Amino acid sequence: MLRQSTGDGLPISNIISSIVYIQNPKEPQNLIKTLIKTPSQQPATMKSSLSLPLVLAALSAASPAKRATNQTFTPNCHDLMLNVSVTATNYKLDVPRVDSNADVGRLVDELDRRTAPNTTQRIIGKLNITDTFSIYAQLCLPEPAQDKHVLQILSHGGAFDHRYFAAEIDPAQYSYVYAAVMAGYTVLNYDRLGNGLSQKPDAYDIVQGAVSIEILHSLTKMARDGTLLSASIAGYPSLPSTLPPLAPFDKVVHVGHSLGSQTTAAFLKRYGAESSGAILTGFTFPLHSALGPAGIYSFEYAASNNPALYGALGSGYIVPSSPTVLQSLFFHRNGTSDPTGFTDEALAYGESIKQPFAIGDALSARGLLDFGYSPSFAGPLQFFLGEFDYLVCGGDCKGNFDPDYPKSVYPNATAIETYVQPGAGHGNVLHLNANAGYAVSLKFLEENGL
Repeated sequence: MLRQSTGDGLPISNIISSIVYIQNPKEPQNLIKTLIKTPSQQPATMKSSLSLPLVLAALSAASPAKRATNQTFTPNCHDLMLNVSVTATNYKLDVPRVDSNADVGRLVDELDRRTAPNTTQRIIGKLNITDTFSIYAQLCLPEPAQDKHVLQILSHGGAFDHRYFAAEIDPAQYSYVYAAVMAGYTVLNYDRLGNGLSQKPDAYDIVQGAVSIEILHSLTKMARDGTLLSASIAGYPSLPSTLPPLAPFDKVVHVGHSLGSQTTAAFLKRYGAESSGAILTGFTFPLHSALGPAGIYSFEYAASNNPALYGALGSGYIVPSSPTVLQSLFFHRNGTSDPTGFTDEALAYGESIKQPFAIGDALSARGLLDFGYSPSFAGPLQFFLGEFDYLVCGGDCKGNFDPDYPKSVYPNATAIETYVQPGAGHGNVLHLNANAGYAVSLKFLEENGL
């Protein structure tokens, strides 16, 4: 199922004119049928009488959603530094070291040269990793009366940390954490290894997809065992004595963005039975791959880009070089009046929270993560795409995927849908219609028992 918003800001029961897109994979263009109905005639579920494989129904607002009535509520959040033990098999990779901006240029040449080996061809050995890492997480709790006792674990992507999901500018509009907590979910929003306040080990051999999968697995086990609070390093910070013990969670939803979605998808392949449901944003199985050459990303050596912030990082950590680069990769708008675009303030905020990430992470995104056939996952799954996602769809996600293909990857999923957020780029959370998209995802979970 594929949802696309109408953009009129009205509840579905009040939509007078709806557009149903009917996609035929054998046709190059989508057929468009317009249904004109009065509110009293509008059915709860619209169906097409045409025997075509996919119906795209208008189900939510593309403009910013109406904000919750309790505007004084601030999510009850607590900082944790978790000791996370993992055992994983990483790869020894034949890649040049990056210790300067000149080295970044050499890396780009090594990766993008027409005759260069691909990522898997760079594997020269295996590395057995058994270690305990310090992982920062923010635990946010809903009001007791609204508590669904469902935990969402959020895995951000490359170039950001946990603040990608927890924007500090106008949280009611931009923060997914705010929306989820207001809807009654408990949220564990963590910094992936090598990012934010989490530990930053060797950027080549340690910070790779296999370790990231096992960290997500350990966090999930802690949540299900009820040991999240006890796993937090003593004194970081002192948890308030009024915070009650955190009961084990029977239902755990996994939410990712970009590389975090790839990691989550790989987790679903290996540990799918431990996930109650998933939302994968900035990720799908595109018909036309948009994985461009590394040169377009315009990264710099992190310690040179901003010595004050990143000077302590070791070899192999890189970062987007400028706000212009960040905009081209994550943002989209058609002029400053675009109602689904982004503001200059949002772009500046994105630049202020951007984070370096490791070469091992970058190469994991280019072929080291296996997120194929996942029969053990038996929950609802939503793919969430920005309409103009450059990194996933080459700048236009409409029709750039087979809606039936995910069913072959997740044959036991209870529900699968793909939602295209109008006007948004790869970083949907900092676009003006962000909270309308959150409403779609949270409704999807609720409709499927989560």
